[in-house]
Amino acid sequence: MLLALLLGIWLFKINCRKTGITCPDLVDLMLILSICGIAGARILYIVLFPHQFSSFADYAALHEGGLVFFGGFAAAAVGLLIYLRRKKLPVAATFDCLIPPLAFGHAIGRLGCLLNNCCYGAATDMISIYRLPEDPPGCYRHPTQLYESIFLVAAGAVSNLLLHKKITGQRLRPGILSGLYLAAYSLWRFLIEFWRDDDRGGFYTAMHLSPSQLGATVLMAIACLVVVYCYNYNAGSGDKNK
Repeated sequence: MLLALLLGIWLFKINCRKTGITCPDLVDLMLILSICGIAGARILYIVLFPHQFSSFADYAALHEGGLVFFGGFAAAAVGLLIYLRRKKLPVAATFDCLIPPLAFGHAIGRLGCLLNNCCYGAATDMISIYRLPEDPPGCYRHPTQLYESIFLVAAGAVSNLLLHKKITGQRLRPGILSGLYLAAYSLWRFLIEFWRDDDRGGFYTAMHLSPSQLGATVLMAIACLVVVYCYNYNAGSGDKNK
């Protein structure tokens, strides 16, 4: 997590300089993203897995693991939005500059999941490279952590090229890159959940969707609204970095 945060901040600073937007104070940024992100990720984990906690000390035992990406993402996004508004900094353009660092940092985090043997996949005969220590001999699983890490590296590379006009030849209107990335990740997360076999939170809907698939569906809807809003809003405001 620390490596992902430090590398992400470094890439974000480069993106701000190359795109010509005002870079927020990096100390403020690190505090907001780390505190809000960890708090949100932990709170959602507690909501999804209440049976794992019996005391306040359990809630604070972050060294034992227990973080959910969607909770951390939502809390960090809200915290950053409030900060940017208070500082009168460009919101959409700043979030766009954060998209490649978010993807690469998330990819590093998933490698941590692989090393920690969490977020693992279902048993399979298709690939024989990953298994849990407690699995019986000959039992192998989908390395879903590695699948997601590869996807995130690819998504981060593409989003970085789009941010710097390497693909389209012109810069996307502020906010559209953020919406496109969130839509792409939502779709990926919805699909990869079918290959996961870890504890998904203790409850499923009538359609047998996991909590993360419900979160991905909501995030997809929000992402589509963001793209439509940013396209229409910025088209009518001279493409300012609002």
